[in-house]
Amino acid sequence: ESSRLKVTFNYVNTIVGAGIVGLPYAMKEAGIVLGVMLMILMVCLSKYSVVLLVKTGVVENVRNYEELMERLFGFYGYMSVMILIFLFDFGVIV
Repeated sequence: ESSRLKVTFNYVNTIVGAGIVGLPYAMKEAGIVLGVMLMILMVCLSKYSVVLLVKTGVVENVRNYEELMERLFGFYGYMSVMILIFLFDFGVIV
């Protein structure tokens, strides 16, 4: 039986692993200069979106993504996030 830590590590490993596998192909197609520029752009956009999520969570006094979407978008926001998380998890499994 797996512990919660082992399951979490395996899940993160799967996500990171998939990104690393596709990175050489993306760099080959974009070229080294454009590829690095796009990677830096994506890092900046990812950081900005996480900062926005954290700030919004603090303002709304919620501690998880699902609750935040429910608070901001109601029942349909909550259900949309839950369905998308399920599809993402299912895609990782397959």
